[in-house]
Amino acid sequence: MDAFLCVDTSVYHVADAFDVPGVALFTTVRPSLRAALYPRVHSILIGGDANALVTGAAPVVSGETYLEPFWAELDVKALVGRLEGIVAEGAAATAGRDRAIACR
Repeated sequence: MDAFLCVDTSVYHVADAFDVPGVALFTTVRPSLRAALYPRVHSILIGGDANALVTGAAPVVSGETYLEPFWAELDVKALVGRLEGIVAEGAAATAGRDRAIACR
């Protein structure tokens, strides 16, 4: 495996154990709380700072319904491009930092 793309699951923990770089998408927890110790994992918080699920501001609707617009506006081509860049660059320069995707 050259790289991975996953949501906040055990995949990025296992991939890191085998030194496989990739991207993990987070929705309800700040990536810095879960992926900070994984240098080859590039973390993306869906919705960025606009995501009330991680800021402590409670959304009026359920979390799943609240996140639908963020997922709908996710730029998949940019995400795949980032993953390809990680593979090409060896993931050394920007590993371990949170990133936000502009959804609006």
